[in-house]
Amino acid sequence: GGMIIESGTTVTILDEAAYYPLKDTIQAAIDLTPVDDSSVGLDLCYQTLGKVSFPSLTFKFKGGVDYELPADKFFIQ
Repeated sequence: GGMIIESGTTVTILDEAAYYPLKDTIQAAIDLTPVDDSSVGLDLCYQTLGKVSFPSLTFKFKGGVDYELPADKFFIQ
């Protein structure tokens, strides 16, 4: 089992075992109201008033390898 990280796309797809803990961590870290619109298909879509600053996201892999994504690579404003 390998994987591909494509940081240039606007949608990130993760295995559920990784996605749900990440989602819970993001929701706990930010104080924004989720958009209640299931037709959007994105459950990490938030309502904001203007630009919001998000922290970067670091994937930690076995062997001590870290891959850091700046917020503009995983959140669109």
